[in-house]
Amino acid sequence: MIKWEKQVPVLLLGLLMAAFIWSYCQVPMAAAEDTPAVKEDGRVVVAKVNGKPIYEDQLNQQVEATLSKFKKYGKREPAPELLRQKREQVLSQLIDNALVYQASQALNVPDMDERIDKRLGEIRKGPQASRLTGRSDAELRDSIRSQIFLDEYLEKNGIANPVVPEEDIKAYYDKNQASFTAKESVKVRHILVKAGEEAKPEEKEKAREKIDKARQMILGGKEFAVVAKEYSDCDSAAAGGDLGYVEKEFMPPEFDKVAFSLESGKLSEIVQTKFGYHVLEVIERKPEGVVSYDENVKEFIKKFLQGNLKRQKLAAHIQELRGKAKIETFLR
Repeated sequence: MIKWEKQVPVLLLGLLMAAFIWSYCQVPMAAAEDTPAVKEDGRVVVAKVNGKPIYEDQLNQQVEATLSKFKKYGKREPAPELLRQKREQVLSQLIDNALVYQASQALNVPDMDERIDKRLGEIRKGPQASRLTGRSDAELRDSIRSQIFLDEYLEKNGIANPVVPEEDIKAYYDKNQASFTAKESVKVRHILVKAGEEAKPEEKEKAREKIDKARQMILGGKEFAVVAKEYSDCDSAAAGGDLGYVEKEFMPPEFDKVAFSLESGKLSEIVQTKFGYHVLEVIERKPEGVVSYDENVKEFIKKFLQGNLKRQKLAAHIQELRGKAKIETFLR
């Protein structure tokens, strides 16, 4: 039987990163420096949650993972007092993980095996398939089972997808309109024939001839998108050369100058940049100003507020679980 600490889903660890700070600030943890180490199965125990142990090696692993992020940016090892505080914070997080995990195991999920089979099949066919190497089928199924329990638990308790009232979304937009100001932009499509700065003169000449041919075909009546798919070296070729809306200073200055002066619907002359030769067409313009509420902003604000609400609900729920649980700490 795999112990709980190996089953706790990665998603839960990430979801609790912000929430545990709330609970930690409200539940002080006392160090047990004058007491002997508590051991079970030859491992040092730093806490028990409803009788289930959290081991020191688990704690050390999580602390090291946290500190390694700081080391990447040249940060020094923390002072002993700061390290002690970090260990207390991480232990508080592990306790929160254990509380939610234990609570989720009480759920009844009748179609569990079918759901595990489906999710395992999706993982094996997806981009994360390589991460399954070295893990047994039993380990994988246990991990997925824990994740399904967690998903169901968070959904049942209104934490997974909390409802944000429409009036709250609109109020946030009205109060923070300065944050939703967009620069002038143009919807543009182009054809690029690559000839970088390192290209030889003969390569540049061939590229220039190719882009000129493409331009003449469009002037002759051939659809821009069709020509782009055939002639363009840009990734946008598959979309008919469409780059979407581009703000000022996003593209090279030579491109920028033409794009923001060209009349909509007109084909440009050949434009040379450090990437090669372009012809472009402006489809639509948007002046600088506040982005309208319904123009993708509503959904963006909704997700932002939903994330905040999710963290608040999870923190409050953890406090409720803590109030009902028996938590013992032996951190030295």
